Amino acid sequence: MKYGSGVLVWLCATPALASSGYWAMDNDVVVKTDGDYTNGLFLGHISAPGSELPAPLKPFARRIPDHQVYWHGELSQKMWTPSDLDPEDQSSLERPYAGTLLATVGLGQESENRADHYGVSLGVIGPASGAEAVQRQVHKWLGNTAPDGWDQQIENTPLMQLSWLQSRRVYQVDWDSTGWDLLLHPRIQGGNLQSEAAMGFSMGWGNELGALRGRHWSQGPVAGPGRAGWTLYAGSEVRYRLNDITLQGPRPDDAPDVSLAHWQAGWAVGLRGHYRGFGASFSVQGDSAAYRDASRDWTSYGRLAFYWNY
Repeated sequence: MKYGSGVLVWLCATPALASSGYWAMDNDVVVKTDGDYTNGLFLGHISAPGSELPAPLKPFARRIPDHQVYWHGELSQKMWTPSDLDPEDQSSLERPYAGTLLATVGLGQESENRADHYGVSLGVIGPASGAEAVQRQVHKWLGNTAPDGWDQQIENTPLMQLSWLQSRRVYQVDWDSTGWDLLLHPRIQGGNLQSEAAMGFSMGWGNELGALRGRHWSQGPVAGPGRAGWTLYAGSEVRYRLNDITLQGPRPDDAPDVSLAHWQAGWAVGLRGHYRGFGASFSVQGDSAAYRDASRDWTSYGRLAFYWNY
């Protein structure tokens, strides 16, 4: 039994790490429900520590050791809906329709037992996000109920968000071929999309626990340097949310007017694995009610992701 593997071992392993790309999709069809957070699409890149940074990011990385710094970028679209998609049957207590389209870029710093992930996101909420068109097409393919309440969605508004997320390994046990570890995940984000502070933790069990990039369940996964690897993980967090434009943003007069629940929580259970630099992961995730008088105390969804090294 041992804690970590030593800074020297970690530094020697770092050159074997590669940059990763990923595609991920969230959808509540896995748990056969609609409502609240219902769908998300993500396409992203996470570089290997020590790789060349884009020129605009270099001034912000001057105080980070070259062998520890990495950068990341992501395009994402997310949508929220009431639980009943027929506007004639929707309760006046349910959340309004909302869709976001965001571009995120930022820096990270990874050492043996700690990774810090900083980001800035710019985008839009409202019809310009394209969420209505995507949901209508997906529901048409799946033969699901047509979402006919998008006329009452949150209106077009520019978005800006700053974020920080840390993954800190506080305990690790290594066996011959597998091991497990415990990570803490403090995070803060602020902007006109959602502002909140959160504290979470996760436990991982598998044969590839070295790299901390991508270990939080909200991040794109990263394949390790080994020929093959797998990790079973579970995590949870509690958060205090100050504002949420998907609930409180500008909307038509007849759209629902709901009250934000400031104290919230979330959880995730999943499995990821890769072979020769190509991998996949699947998780089921859940969140407590985002607003008062919600019809359900918890909502859940599944996340499927594919990732690759290059």
